Amino acid sequence: MSAAVEDLTDQAEMTTLDPAAAWQQHASPTDLLTAGIKQDSLGMCEAVCLQHPEALHGRDSTDQATPAHWCALLGNVGILEWLAKQGSPMTDVVVSSGMQPIHWACTRGHTEVVKLLLRLGASIDAIDIKHTTPLVIAAQYDHTLLVFYLIKARADHTILDDCRDTALHWAAYKGNVHTVGLLHYLGLAADTLDAFGSSPLHLATAQGAVGVVEYFLESTEADALLDLQDQKGRTALDVARERNHVHVQRLIERTKPRWHQRLIECFMGKAGEKVMFIFFWVNSWLTYATYYLMLAPAVGGFYQHVAYLAANAGMYFCFVTASITECGLVPTGGKQQAEYEKALTMAANGNMEEASMLPLCHTCHVVRPLRSKHCGVQKRCVSCFDHFCPYVNNTMGARNYKYFILFMAFGLVGVSMTAAACVQYLMLVGRNKWIVFQLCDYLVFTAFGLTMNGYHAHLVLHNLTTNEHINKSRYHYLKDDVGRFRNPFDAGYVNNVIDFWTRARTIEANPYHYTQLYQGRQPDARPPETPASPSLSCDEDDELIGSKNDVEAGGRAAN
Repeated sequence: MSAAVEDLTDQAEMTTLDPAAAWQQHASPTDLLTAGIKQDSLGMCEAVCLQHPEALHGRDSTDQATPAHWCALLGNVGILEWLAKQGSPMTDVVVSSGMQPIHWACTRGHTEVVKLLLRLGASIDAIDIKHTTPLVIAAQYDHTLLVFYLIKARADHTILDDCRDTALHWAAYKGNVHTVGLLHYLGLAADTLDAFGSSPLHLATAQGAVGVVEYFLESTEADALLDLQDQKGRTALDVARERNHVHVQRLIERTKPRWHQRLIECFMGKAGEKVMFIFFWVNSWLTYATYYLMLAPAVGGFYQHVAYLAANAGMYFCFVTASITECGLVPTGGKQQAEYEKALTMAANGNMEEASMLPLCHTCHVVRPLRSKHCGVQKRCVSCFDHFCPYVNNTMGARNYKYFILFMAFGLVGVSMTAAACVQYLMLVGRNKWIVFQLCDYLVFTAFGLTMNGYHAHLVLHNLTTNEHINKSRYHYLKDDVGRFRNPFDAGYVNNVIDFWTRARTIEANPYHYTQLYQGRQPDARPPETPASPSLSCDEDDELIGSKNDVEAGGRAAN
C-alpha cells in the first residue's frame, strides 16, 4: 500500500495546485487528502487515509482548513459523506476566520452540501469571528435560492454580524437585487439600521448599486427610507452626492422632485424619454404645414395627396395605439405568485437543479415566462419584451409590437412621399432653401425607415424579438446542446407572421404559452475551477474594519 500512495503522490505532482507548497516540499498526509478532494477522487482519498489515518483529523498546510472544508467548498457530497463515516470533523473552524465547512459551502451556493452538513450536526446559525451566519454569507455571494432554503429551514435572520448588519444589508451592499427582493419579500425589514446607522438603502447608494436603489425606491416604504439618517446625519441622497454617484443621485431626486423638476418631467420625462417623442410630433407638424401650404398647391395630383393623407392617418393611428396600449405586462399575484413560491419551495426541498432552470423575478415575484424581461421603465416583467421606443414613449411587448411595426411601415411610406414631393417641387417650381432642408431631412428619415423596417421584418420572419436578437448569447433557450444559436420558436415565415399577428391574443389567454412550447434542455456541465480559500477574502475584510470615512465601515468586502 505504501507503493500505491507513492504512485498517487507522483500523480499529484503532475497536477499540483501549488507545487512549491504541497509536493516539492514533502506534502503532509492531509495535503494529500486535500489533493484527492480537489481532484474529486474518492479512490485517492481512501488510499491516503488507509496509509495515513491521521489525515482525516488534520489540516492542510496552506489554509489550515479541514478536509470537510474543501469538500464543502467544491460541493463534493459523496466524499463528504465518506469523510463523515470515517469520523472526520464536520464543524471544526478555520482559526483565522472562524468559518466552519457550512460557511464555505454557502460561499459557493452548494445547497445539497449545506443540507448534508445540517444532518451531520452543523448549526444553521453557526457564526464566524465576525458573527456572520451561513444565511448572511449566502446573501453576500448572491445565492438567492440558497437564501430561501436557509430561511425555510428556520435560519435565524435576526442574527446580526459584528457591525449589526443583516443579510439584507449585505445583499444591498453587494448590489444583489434578486437576493434583496427575496429577503425583503420574506420579511426582512428595509429600515433596520446597523452599528453605523446605515440602512440597506444607504449601503446600496454608497456602492452605486443602481438596481438595488431602484428596488427600494419602487417600494411602498420609499419615502420613509429616504428620510433615514446614519450616525453622521446623512440621508441616502447625501451619501450619493458625497460618493459622486450621479445616476443614483438623479434616481433619488426624481423620487422626491422639486417644483421645477416636476415641470421639466412633464415635458422631458423622468429620464428624458419624452425628448424623441416630442421631436417626432414637432417635426411631423412642421412637415404637414410645409406639405399642405407649399408642396400640395404646387405639385402632385388629387390621388397623390389622398394617398399621402391615408399613409399619415394610418401612421398616426398605429402610433397612438402603440403608445397608449399596455405593452403586455406579466400578471402578478394569484397563480403567478403561487408558481413563484412553488419554485422557491422546490429549492427549499432540495430540487435545486429543477428550480434553477425556472427564470424567477424576485422583484415581481413571478416565474418569468420565456421571452419576457423585466423592464426598467415599466418596473414590471413584459411578455415578449422587444425594446423601449423613445419615439412612441412606450415599451414594445406582446400586446403593442404589431402596432409599432405598422407605425414604421406607414411612416416609411409617408416620409418617402414627402421626399418625393420635395423633389417634384424643386424640379417644377425652383430652388427653395426650406424645401431643400426638408428634402435632406426626409431623405435621412427615409434611409432610417428602410433600415428599421428591414430589421424588424427580419425579426418577424424569424420569430425573434429585438432583445433576443441582441442578447441571444445570454438565453439558454436560444442555444442547442453544443451552445450554438438555435431558435426553437422559428416555424417558417408564414407561421412566424401568424404568430406575430396573433401574439397579443395568445399571451392574454396564456402568459406561459412560449414556456410550454419550449422543450427544456439541461445546461452544459462545466468542471469547477480550482478555488481559493474564502479565508483570504476574510483577511481582506479585516482591513476595512474601523474605516472612518466610509459609510460601509465595518468589514465589508469590496466587490
